Amino acid sequence: MAVARKSDLMHYDPTYPNTFECVCGREAKLTKKDVSTRFKGETITIKNVPSYECSFGHIKTARVTRVRIKSLLKEAYNDKLKEIDYK
Repeated sequence: MAVARKSDLMHYDPTYPNTFECVCGREAKLTKKDVSTRFKGETITIKNVPSYECSFGHIKTARVTRVRIKSLLKEAYNDKLKEIDYK
């Protein structure tokens, strides 16, 4: 069984496949989107978030991406930023 420390996971740089099967059965293509959300009462935008979108408009992000978004929101909030790049 492989065990990874949390600090190792925070720096993990996943390679995203170009396509992904959407829940509706269509092919979803990898795109980069800007995500705006409220965090502790502030609106913060994360630029160039990797996500999948099918021709029907469904959008999906990988779990590792959502974890990274949460970390970036905390970083932006602490640095009093309104925008931050996905990295």
